[in-house]
Order: sequence, then C-alpha cells, then structure tokens
Amino acid sequence: METGGNGSPFDLDRLRSHPWLADVVYHDRIESTNDTALRLASAHARVPLLVLARSQSAGRGRGDHRWWSSDGALTFSIAIDAASLDIPPDRLPLVSLATGLALARSLENGASGPSYRLKWPNDVYINERKAGGVLIETAPSRPPRLVIGIGLNVNNTMRDAPPEIAPRAISLTDVVGTTVPLTDLLVDVIEGLRREYAAIAVRPAESLAAWRDRCLLTGRDVELVVGGRAVQGVCRGIDERGAIRIATASGEVTLVTGEVRRASGILE
Repeated sequence: METGGNGSPFDLDRLRSHPWLADVVYHDRIESTNDTALRLASAHARVPLLVLARSQSAGRGRGDHRWWSSDGALTFSIAIDAASLDIPPDRLPLVSLATGLALARSLENGASGPSYRLKWPNDVYINERKAGGVLIETAPSRPPRLVIGIGLNVNNTMRDAPPEIAPRAISLTDVVGTTVPLTDLLVDVIEGLRREYAAIAVRPAESLAAWRDRCLLTGRDVELVVGGRAVQGVCRGIDERGAIRIATASGEVTLVTGEVRRASGILE
C-alpha cells in the first residue's frame, strides 16, 4: 500500500478513521482505481474498501470509453459486499441510479446555485456539461462484491483538458470560482452513498422521484444503442425499475441497459 504523505491532497488519517470504511488504499498516480479495487476485492480484502488516487492514467468509463483526469479531480473506487446493502435482488440495478443521485446531492451541498442534473443512468452534469461519471463492476468473488468507480471534475479546470474534451466537460471549480476541499467533498459523497443505498432498500419510490427531478434527458430527442441496435425517440424519464422510457415512432419502449449516444442539445 502507498500513502500520500505530505504531498497528498487528501486527509488520509481522516478517511482511514471513517466508521464505514474498513480500509483505504491511496496512490498518487494509478492506471485505474477500478482495476485495483477489483483485484483487491477478488483477493478478499476487507470491505468497504476505498481505493483513492490523485490522478489516473487509464481511467475507464462504460463500454470502450476512457475517463480523462488530472490533478484536482476526485477519482476513486469503493468495493463493497453486495449483500451488505440489504437491497432486494430485483432492485440492485437501482444502485447505479442511486450512485449518481448521491453525487448530485453532494455537489449541491458543497456549492448551491449551478444546475446539477443526471444523464441516465448515472452521469453527472453541471449546467448541461459532463462533470462526473460512474462505472460499476462486479468482482469475481464469493460473496459477490461490487466495485463502484467514480470520477468527478472538481479542481481540475477544463482549461487544461484536451481540445476534444474541453467543450463538452466542466469542473466544479470553473463554475464556483474557488478551490473545493477534496476530503470534505469525498466524505460527503461517502455519506451520501450510504444514505442513497439505504433508501433504495426500503423506500425506492422516493429515490426514483428525486432522480426524475434531476433527469437531464426528459423531453429530449435521444438515441440509445443497446446490443448493437439503435433506439431513437423522445425520453419520457424512468420507470419504477430505473429503466429509461423512450417514446419511439412505433410506441414506448423501456430499456434497462444501453448507452446514450446522442441527446438533443447536449454535446456527447
């Protein structure tokens, strides 16, 4: 294990004393926090486990996407036993939406004013530009363990981003004009994840309603790709399972998986 030492932008002692976390692994630079968390979770590391990095060189998103980050971003993964969430199996897909909701609420707690929205299933947008993403994977372990990877543009200004990314992304510091304390935000996100996961275990309707209030796609023309097939239509929000509802020319369809490749008014 590495520690950040005096150069770490995080208060590692505070994180390691958090009552919910069993262990914290920190790297100044890492290829992917999710890859490391998957390896450790499969090797029966103590969980909940936080894998945290100053920056990633090969951060992954859904599908074949890569997540660009630099110093000042908040990039981490949490490994957790799925059974410990006490979520009925048929509601486990809601973990993805609950994660995005927790991020949006934590950002609102830290800096009210901007518009924090969610693009199905869990991308976080500020003022209609992407600020964060989530990648949830399952470690090949028994009992099953989830690895929840999160990347948030916080203090990494988009002035330093590659030209193909800068026009469609945004960071919190560029919006609020100040530097955001990363440890404070990370602790708030961890607490938010605990709350949202507990909520979908007992009162999912409230969580779904809160997610719908922040839905970026509702009313927009969208194109989703699922299983190599493109589905086009108008987004009508999400249903009680967290599936996206699309009004197509031949009627409404609901999709529990898929990738939004296009949405009117949003740079993809």
